[in-house]
Amino acid sequence: GFRIGATYLYFGDLEIGGGEELNNSNYDGRFIDAKMRFVVNRNVQVSLLYQHVRLDDIPRHHSTVDAVTFQGTTPGNNLRRNFDQDRDLLAATIHLYNGSFFEDGWVKFGYQSQSELQDRIRSSGRRDKTGFDLDTYFVTTQFTSRTGIGELTYGLDVYLDEVDSFADRTNPDGTTQSFAQGPIGDNSRYFSLGLFIQDRIELGSWGELILGARFQHVDVESGTVLDPITGTVSSIEDDFQSAVGTARLLIRATENLNFFLSAGSAFRAPNLSDLTRLTSARSNEIEVPSPGLESEYYVGFEVGARYQSRPFQAEVALFHTILIDAIDRRPTGQVIDNEFVVIKDNVGDGFIQGGELQATWRFAEDFALSGQLTYLDGEADTFPTSQDNIEREPVSRLMPLTTRFALDWTPRDTGFRARAEVELVGGQDDLTTRDRGDTQRIPPNGTPGYTIYNLFLGYDFDPKRSVFLSLLNISDKEYRIHGSGSQEPGFGVRAGFDLRV
Repeated sequence: GFRIGATYLYFGDLEIGGGEELNNSNYDGRFIDAKMRFVVNRNVQVSLLYQHVRLDDIPRHHSTVDAVTFQGTTPGNNLRRNFDQDRDLLAATIHLYNGSFFEDGWVKFGYQSQSELQDRIRSSGRRDKTGFDLDTYFVTTQFTSRTGIGELTYGLDVYLDEVDSFADRTNPDGTTQSFAQGPIGDNSRYFSLGLFIQDRIELGSWGELILGARFQHVDVESGTVLDPITGTVSSIEDDFQSAVGTARLLIRATENLNFFLSAGSAFRAPNLSDLTRLTSARSNEIEVPSPGLESEYYVGFEVGARYQSRPFQAEVALFHTILIDAIDRRPTGQVIDNEFVVIKDNVGDGFIQGGELQATWRFAEDFALSGQLTYLDGEADTFPTSQDNIEREPVSRLMPLTTRFALDWTPRDTGFRARAEVELVGGQDDLTTRDRGDTQRIPPNGTPGYTIYNLFLGYDFDPKRSVFLSLLNISDKEYRIHGSGSQEPGFGVRAGFDLRV
């Protein structure tokens, strides 16, 4: 069998809450998605996948003169700052069933090509064109075997990235320049090998235990890395290894109530952007290459409960994550082209903790009330200034307290459905020093909270034909998601139909 889909999208200039339009915020995109599947025999199936994406002139709106201020934010000074992004993915997956040593598994081979071009015209009239071409080759596998010590899931993943980058400049007087690298190091290679195994052990009728482990090896090379301060060009070679693990226990307390607790560790090696980035970061910042970084680690703990019955369902989870050597930017005190220079450093020891709660109550045959709540808190070490003084500050761009409530009405045997939804988001004024300096995205006193009302209606004529109507941001509220560079859409209407043959 096969399936092919093609999409063309055009987004006009965004109209924010209150009716104001963001000039030069439009862009378009073209997409193709194709899948084929062959049944070779009862033990082997083969799947082929192709994806094609083209996005043109996506604006980084907040850094341009067209940006609309919000609660004291400042617009950028670029006359233009647009991105083109292309991606093509080709993958083949061999699905295997009832093997000699496993019940099922798969092997996937793939190739992906990505490219990005930034076209930036500064206030002086200088035009910078920067970008990269990235080719990724990968092989991933996963198998499942039922053994005397539990259900084993195991496999490996191998990725190889090869990158070329460029940066060209046209000065106001018409002269041109080319530089040794673009937004990341030129002539770069990033190799990653991962091995993993997980064992799912049934503990009788009262629970199960999941144990997992992963080994990761990363090798990175960048042939051309530019130091914009000295103008020298160098290369980078480094490698990173780590082994991490996890344990998760599920307790079936009653037929309707389960408890779960888990502990685990995680590892992230520095990527090419961490090590070799040379491009603008936050408001009025430019990030330069940062060789010599170490890996960052995390240790996480989670506990929760899940209750499920016909009229009522609920789940609560609490977590605490320890940050170890997390990679964060730090100011250097230097300036390039009126932008403050920042580098990366393994400074971010700290924690993130929070909780999530969701519940659904079907209080009548045709009505259900549901809600969700998310709370996050966290602190991490950072260099707030170019001095060698580490301070503990809130985690950057921390998600504010967020709640959602919805009332669903689905009268039986009518085909009609309706949902009224309200989203309440608290203000966020727990800011880092660099959050307060990110004046294009975050208001001086923090991002204010907001309340959004939505209404969704639908009607099913039969299983193959349906129509829907959505009323979004009904109060036409002007608001901005914390850390975003522009306001969200104002009042909107979305209507459509679904026809299946």
